[in-house]
Amino acid sequence: MDNAYQQVTKLLHRMEEMQEHHINTFDTRIMPDLENQMMQRKDLFDQLANAVNRFMHQPDLETDMDTDGMTRHLHKQMGRLLHQNNLLAQKVNTHKNQLQESLKNISRGKHAIRSYGSPSSLTNRPRAISVSN
Repeated sequence: MDNAYQQVTKLLHRMEEMQEHHINTFDTRIMPDLENQMMQRKDLFDQLANAVNRFMHQPDLETDMDTDGMTRHLHKQMGRLLHQNNLLAQKVNTHKNQLQESLKNISRGKHAIRSYGSPSSLTNRPRAISVSN
């Protein structure tokens, strides 16, 4: 019982540290690797789900005196993870909106540069050199 509980708390702690690192990458990197972050979170979440499942399906879970204390502690840790997850979602949405705005600015810039070019009527007309003089 104690081993399964320790495994769950260890994985929750690793998840918390990883999400904190992922949140910080938005402040330290221009372009965080969101796909890699998502895969890391998914892998660790799968491990956590399996560990929680093992913990919850132990035969001595109902007879253990400290089960309530353990579940309260796990609930508190999961609440912190949920808060971090919400912060991470906000960071991702902010980053996405910044990228969309940058793409719009680039598109406007390309349009402005094209408008400075010579008109197509001047560049496409035939040219001739006069040799009679």
